[in-house]
Amino acid sequence: MNLAEYIEKRMEEKGIRKNWLAEKLNMNYKTFVGKMKRNSITGEEILLISHYLDLNLNQLKEIFVKKHENGE
Repeated sequence: MNLAEYIEKRMEEKGIRKNWLAEKLNMNYKTFVGKMKRNSITGEEILLISHYLDLNLNQLKEIFVKKHENGE
């Protein structure tokens, strides 16, 4: 699972729609969807997304560091 997939999973769990999050990021919906498909989210965007989705950045870091260390 890449970062964009993780974000989409959390959005589904919380009932948050892509157009709502795109609006909160001051981003065009199509731009947001494209970034998610390409997994090309910037650091600043992930900080904002973590705020709106109430993501714990330390927990997120642990998930992806373990994934990286396991060669996934």
